[in-house]
Amino acid sequence: MKPKHFKLTLTVLLTLTLMFSLFPAAALSQFDDVPESAWYFSAVTNMTEKGLVESGGSFRPNAPITADELHGLLSAVLPVGDSSVGGDGIFTRERLAVMLHELLAGHIIAEDGGEAEYVDAGEIDASCMAAVLYAYRAGLMRGVGGGRFDPKGIVTRAQAAVVLDNVMTRLVPLTGTLTLYTSMRDSMIVALVDGFMDKHPGIVVETRIAGAGTLMREIEAQRGSDGIIADVIWTSEVPDFYYMRDEGLLLQYRPSGADDVLNPLDDTDDHFIPARLGTMGIAYNTDLVESPPAFWRDLLGSAFTGGFAIADPTTSGTASVSVGLLMDAFGEQFFRDLRENGAFVGQGSSQVVDSVAKGELAACLAVDYMVFAHAEAGAPIAIAYPQEMLVIPSPAAIFKDSPNLAAAKLFVDYLISVQAQQIIANNGTLPAHSNITVPEKFNLPTVAEAMDRSIRLDDDEMYMRIETLVNDFLDIMKD
Repeated sequence: MKPKHFKLTLTVLLTLTLMFSLFPAAALSQFDDVPESAWYFSAVTNMTEKGLVESGGSFRPNAPITADELHGLLSAVLPVGDSSVGGDGIFTRERLAVMLHELLAGHIIAEDGGEAEYVDAGEIDASCMAAVLYAYRAGLMRGVGGGRFDPKGIVTRAQAAVVLDNVMTRLVPLTGTLTLYTSMRDSMIVALVDGFMDKHPGIVVETRIAGAGTLMREIEAQRGSDGIIADVIWTSEVPDFYYMRDEGLLLQYRPSGADDVLNPLDDTDDHFIPARLGTMGIAYNTDLVESPPAFWRDLLGSAFTGGFAIADPTTSGTASVSVGLLMDAFGEQFFRDLRENGAFVGQGSSQVVDSVAKGELAACLAVDYMVFAHAEAGAPIAIAYPQEMLVIPSPAAIFKDSPNLAAAKLFVDYLISVQAQQIIANNGTLPAHSNITVPEKFNLPTVAEAMDRSIRLDDDEMYMRIETLVNDFLDIMKD
């Protein structure tokens, strides 16, 4: 008979039932090719008892299974991300170990411990060795007998059944509390946290939402006492992430789906990854400004005399990086000219945007979503993006000594998933994922266009120069 294809549904149990119909039907006692003496009999029996295999037909235990098929089955058993192992052709046992390592390392799998001592260990590709050891210690793969792992052997349906049974048996549901430190918009964080907790109901996410500078001061204080209490940090203060990496505070982790992220940051070494690409523009009051600025030097015109402000870069991460980028791109003279035209340093990012919305200022340097929130409420405010765009990556990272490391990995995986990135886009800010569309009402450039137009700092050393550039800016604005 023809093998049945996978079908996904919203109900997990039905999903599993249909996905396991990969193994054609029949109650196991009726399988003519699954004798009770078979080493895979117990695994397939367990699937049948759980209602995961339809009745009728043959099992075909020695037929190969593809990487995509097995990935689909694992995805039905529990939420997993992407794997570098894929394709609709046959694949080997050592590559299966890599898939398990990539997909399950963020989950808690009960481990037996011990060291694998395979007689054919020399045949295992060096790039797969860590994964093979993981699969052994987690009790997911234990060789083919005779002390052999058979790394180049083709993965069969019988082997897949045993591995899946081992996963379901040894998976310990994640529970506990995850602490997120972030400077992102409250409403966006609520939506993201709700989405994550829907996927992982055993994990409670607690958030600390504050400015990037405030969060870093708290982290530094915690380092000197009982240790950092946060599991994940997500802000727009890019230099902080290079600093934390160099201080050894961050976990080196490449989340599932990382290949789909447009990452303008160099030399991250997988210690952090952008989960958002914030666009900074010029917010202007439409009752006070007739012609929106098309270039940064338009701010030197009379329409903005005494009425343009920049948020304090010592408290705002986006303002800090923006000032650094503009100082590097246009030099000190541009800011001296701004100051000569009456520009000044305001309070926080939200306060200067509020002032523009109220007509107390003509314009300010502004974060995209803050302007959209006021505009949707009916305020006479809009945002203009000069030709040279400010695109500020907002990295997310996991603290190396995270109290809940497995949950932290799942959360960062989720942040760059299609579901979470669409939530970010729906909140009026550019996602980092290359395949997400921002709603037209926000009139934002595409992710690709913004990247092409962006003012870039090319390496971590230039990002670390931002502190010096900001200090120079503050000296100019005080004159």
